[in-house]
Amino acid sequence: MKTFKLHLIRHGMTAGNLQGLYIGSGTDIPLCDEGRAQLKELKERFEYPQVDTVFSSPLVRAVETANILFPNAGHQFTVRANASTVLMVGPLGFW
Repeated sequence: MKTFKLHLIRHGMTAGNLQGLYIGSGTDIPLCDEGRAQLKELKERFEYPQVDTVFSSPLVRAVETANILFPNAGHQFTVRANASTVLMVGPLGFW
């Protein structure tokens, strides 16, 4: 029987995170410079597995994170439509 390992990784830091905001799926903001730098540092510090396939939320911060941590992945998919809610935080409403 063939087995697989599943690695779940949260996206890097965004400007909203720096401001202490709750950022839900209704806000498609990219990583901030500090978030990109932190991910690059983590990649150098820890041994991330070489993977053939990466799945991510369609949100730009998730796609950026996948590209930084797994630049050599042979296949990268963003999960969209109804299935995307599995990989995305829900909308947080109005505060």
